[in-house]
Amino acid sequence: MSVSRLVAPCYLLLVGALLTQNAHADEGPLELAWHVPPSCPSETAVRRQVDALVATAEAPSTSAQPLVAEATVTETDGEFRLDLLLRDGELMGRRTFTGTTCAEVTGAAAVAIALLLRPQPTPEAEEEREGGAAEESPAVESGAAKDATPVEPPSTTPSTEESPARARRLRLVLSAPTLEVGLGLLSVPSVGLGAGIGLELRRWRLGLLGLWHPEVELAVPGSQAAVARARRVTVRSTGCRWFATTQLEFAPCAILALEHLSAEASGDDLTSSPASAAWLALGVSALLRLRLAPSVTLVGQTGLSVQTSRPILVVDGLGRVEQIGPLELTLGVGAEWIF
Repeated sequence: MSVSRLVAPCYLLLVGALLTQNAHADEGPLELAWHVPPSCPSETAVRRQVDALVATAEAPSTSAQPLVAEATVTETDGEFRLDLLLRDGELMGRRTFTGTTCAEVTGAAAVAIALLLRPQPTPEAEEEREGGAAEESPAVESGAAKDATPVEPPSTTPSTEESPARARRLRLVLSAPTLEVGLGLLSVPSVGLGAGIGLELRRWRLGLLGLWHPEVELAVPGSQAAVARARRVTVRSTGCRWFATTQLEFAPCAILALEHLSAEASGDDLTSSPASAAWLALGVSALLRLRLAPSVTLVGQTGLSVQTSRPILVVDGLGRVEQIGPLELTLGVGAEWIF
């Protein structure tokens, strides 16, 4: 048998052993199984977060066996739940995190994993640390310091209690200012300026908004000298359900609005007594909310409402001026303050 035939198989075995060794080295101290919805942070993003947290440790972890972590995220009624299974050698434990966003629970899980990957201080290191602290602080030798109760540092373990409590808390929402434009109700665009108040419980919201519409002029058919002036007030109630990502939230809403319109005409040799009408409108809308801060948001709105009544504006001596349209399309923007 030739030498070349013996060298080739040995070379292939050597390359395969090196590749296997590199593959095991790339796994690192963590084996992560990540089962989450597509809207959640990816496994790569969580690994980077864990690596960043572990990198702040004084020394790298020297565990002989990798830490095995399996995470599963489910969403129920707008609340995210992450079940985390941890195996460290023969030890096994479970953790559960709940929150209003997927990023919140996955971030808490990353902290929990990083804490296990950090090296645990040995008793000798603890004694050295305590001894060094005693030498640096002469107050420890005084009688007052001996009797004082030591203050424990805040825990870095993520709390699974705060997120559900915060999610279930009833929140007050103030909408001010709100600017809106309505199309289709009158022959000219109707601009509205208003403010509102609302209550939010978890993902559900009830709101009440008041809009004042500046006076608009309507042309009177058959008369160039006469003009009709209309004023409008809207009181709108909404019921919405939020769907959220990290900072952007979307909510479909149902609308019930009370509309009030008053008008009068004026012109040469024309006197008209003021007239008014009120009716209800039903519709749907969509809200898009961007969080600028924990309690400050920017909100965009679009909606379509159907009028249950179509009053007709009639001027004495001139007849019919205008009839309310059957539909109104609204576009609006405003700020919200959440407490």
